[in-house]
Amino acid sequence: MGKHIADRPRHEDDEDGRVKHYTDIERKSGDEPSKAEKALHRQEKERDNEGRLKRYLDMDRKKDD
Repeated sequence: MGKHIADRPRHEDDEDGRVKHYTDIERKSGDEPSKAEKALHRQEKERDNEGRLKRYLDMDRKKDD
């Protein structure tokens, strides 16, 4: 039985070369983020963790019945 392509390590070096390459390009371009991008990053995200947890627990309880 031979090796499958997925059997090799995902990254051959410790750093992810592609991400490093693209971040270097982004850094060198010197472009500032647009107003829309800045606004998007500043927006607060509402998180309803209690409601989400309650829904999942309710679904789980219904499965057990």
